[in-house]
Amino acid sequence: MLIDDIKSDIKSMVGEKEVLSRKIEKALKKIENLPNLDRQVTAASELRFQRNRLNELDLQRLEQRDGVIRTEKKIQRLKEQLTELRVTSENLDPSNLIAQLEDEITTNTYLLNEKLTAEREQKQKIVAELSNVSNMPAIDQSDIAKLQAELNAKTSEIMELEKERDKSEENTDENFSIFRHQASNVERRKEAAAQRVQEARQELARLQQQVEQKKLVLRNTTGAEVMSAHQFKLYVNRIRDKKALYKNRKSQIEELVTEREVLLRTIDLLAKKFEQLKEKIESFGGEVVEYTAAKSIVRSKTAPSTTDMDELRNIVTNLIQTIDRRRDQMGPLVKRHNDLQETFNVRRGLFCLYVVSSDSVDVCYRPAWGGVALANVNIWGPPCRSHRLTPPRRMLVRSAYASVKWFDTDRV
Repeated sequence: MLIDDIKSDIKSMVGEKEVLSRKIEKALKKIENLPNLDRQVTAASELRFQRNRLNELDLQRLEQRDGVIRTEKKIQRLKEQLTELRVTSENLDPSNLIAQLEDEITTNTYLLNEKLTAEREQKQKIVAELSNVSNMPAIDQSDIAKLQAELNAKTSEIMELEKERDKSEENTDENFSIFRHQASNVERRKEAAAQRVQEARQELARLQQQVEQKKLVLRNTTGAEVMSAHQFKLYVNRIRDKKALYKNRKSQIEELVTEREVLLRTIDLLAKKFEQLKEKIESFGGEVVEYTAAKSIVRSKTAPSTTDMDELRNIVTNLIQTIDRRRDQMGPLVKRHNDLQETFNVRRGLFCLYVVSSDSVDVCYRPAWGGVALANVNIWGPPCRSHRLTPPRRMLVRSAYASVKWFDTDRV
């Protein structure tokens, strides 16, 4: 099965080789008759080289950017550490620091002069015994019996010494024995405390080494740093501020939602009330005309569809030329309008004089169908002694130069 797979792979590779060779031949035939072939090939190789160089420069740029980011983070971290050290130095009490140093010196002195010295002597004894054992010749049964006899002799000697000590303690005061036992207990406790301090220091050193290794791994993988105590406090304060802001915004949103529900309920009640009033008015034979707001007129969008400065400049120039041309065209029209206005004013004055001098006047009124008609009516009322005009006639003269008055023809 494996041989068949290898053969099929070889056949497919041979087929691919033939296809590639045909493609190469076609490409060579296409480029045989091209002018400046060598120069184009040189340019293509130069282009490939420049592209590869560009890719390398991009990689270098990315590496340098990452290095700059890491450096900036390191600078920020060192600045924060400097700030922490300054704050610590400002709040530092020399007496406490001196007391801590004195305690540490006392502990180190005890460990050096008593505990470590005793341990060193003990280790030296063990080494000496092991050296003696290693230098001793081979032990046989007689040597073992001799050692056993020496051990028994030493044991009996120790027992006799203990008996003598007990007899001597019986003759002495009991208070001295109590003090001696207390001193021995204090010494044992002191040795135990020193042992615990030494073990705690070793554990602290081991943990500090692990922390440094973790920091190094984190710095190499992500480029970030572990938060210090001061940074963590600042982070907690920011989280608390954001939490308070979130609660405030949440309460505002809840108030808005409640107000929205109230307004929706009010709209429903007003709609029901309106329907009831509408039905009541219609039951009395009235009619309700609903108000529809007028749609706002949508202004045409006149903004240009381009942002090219040259094209916008041309558009502005064309608009200025169009405005000047229209202004030139409006000059004669304005002049004609002024002439016609002056003629209208003169004729209106003549009309007013005609109204004053005549016994009847054609009064303009607006019929019901919205047009304008003329009706020849007589002016009513007694003559005026001062101007020899009836009151309606005087009113018309007074308002003639302001505007044309519409009279109530029913009253006339």
